[in-house]
Amino acid sequence: MTVLSHAISARAALKPLVRIVAAIGTGIAKVIAFYRNRRTMVQLSELDAHMLADIGLTRSDLRDATAVGPGHDPVSLLSLRRQERHVPHRGLRHVEAPSIADAGPARWRGKASAQPC
Repeated sequence: MTVLSHAISARAALKPLVRIVAAIGTGIAKVIAFYRNRRTMVQLSELDAHMLADIGLTRSDLRDATAVGPGHDPVSLLSLRRQERHVPHRGLRHVEAPSIADAGPARWRGKASAQPC
């Protein structure tokens, strides 16, 4: 056997080991994602209805997200629900508001007032 054939046989022998390590890594990543999603769901469930509405969710969205199976991501369902409700404001444009620092009597701006107080 040549050096090349030894290298090829060693590489072939490592393939099952690489697959096992990859499967373990994938499993660990899924467990971490599960607990991260669970923590997010607990934090969201502690919010009241007004706070949920501020971020575009409802209490029923949380119930639906917790009802998905163990192989599904509840946070992605919540994100989808939020995107479904988001309606862009068409025809409106952003207008800069004037600064309040320029408003008010002259004495507020550090200028001398013409009339005594």
